[in-house]
Amino acid sequence: MSADEHVRSYLHERGLDFGQLAELVPPLQGREFMMLSGSVGYGLANKESDIDLLVLSERPIDPGPNMVVHFQSFDAWNVRVRDQDVNIELVDRSKVEDVSDRHARMVELLDDPAGTRRLDYFSDSELQWLSRLRDGVVIANEPGAHYWRDRARLDSFPLYLIVKSLSDHLIMREDMIGQYQIGEMECALAMSVQAIIDVTAALLASLGVTCVKHKWQLRLLRRQEAQIGSATVEALMGARFPDRHQARQAVESNVRLSNDIISRICKARPEVAEMMATINKRFQLTATLRKSSS
Repeated sequence: MSADEHVRSYLHERGLDFGQLAELVPPLQGREFMMLSGSVGYGLANKESDIDLLVLSERPIDPGPNMVVHFQSFDAWNVRVRDQDVNIELVDRSKVEDVSDRHARMVELLDDPAGTRRLDYFSDSELQWLSRLRDGVVIANEPGAHYWRDRARLDSFPLYLIVKSLSDHLIMREDMIGQYQIGEMECALAMSVQAIIDVTAALLASLGVTCVKHKWQLRLLRRQEAQIGSATVEALMGARFPDRHQARQAVESNVRLSNDIISRICKARPEVAEMMATINKRFQLTATLRKSSS
């Protein structure tokens, strides 16, 4: 079942459809759009899940009597439709332009890693927005949504996430190794779990999965089990819940597992190895795990 079909089925079970959701805002045109994102859009919702709508409108939208929560780059409010909670997030066009154009520039740099001088680091909220724009199910004005997807070059978003996640992994791994070498095994273990989360994000991105919320990682691993392999999924699951009383062994096991995953990604996406080698040459991200004398 496609994402669009899944969302339509989910809404139908609750007496809702695309048209009813689209009517929550004035008709959209030009480069405006409404998308359904969040857990429903990713196919991870349950019967208690809210419906999250992402809206770009170049005209003011009256939220009616609803309380509006203002964030830096968007306003949000909640409405009830057929006894269902619907969250409306109205994004600022200038923010959409900024994040879209920065990602497009990053793609140009990744196309030529040898010439890379700057890596643009997106915040968690910006990554989440890019993921939602790429994978959200369009409710209203599909041409507007496609304009922004093309402008941001979101077809290459998985590649950016691979490089970003592996860079995060190697940075955390550097700190983890430092703690390991001075005998702070529990601290090293905690860092190794975060490093596993990062390398898992890279693995999922290599399969085209760009949901950046780590709370969904375990379910996403299960969903991709046929491609990843049951043994690898079980190993990644186990690495997230190690025994702190066996911290040294768990850290070493997590490093070996990470090495295997990175090798797998680089074999599947040879361009990643070139990019990471270029980045490492500039920033020295890698380190070697040596036995602690403690």
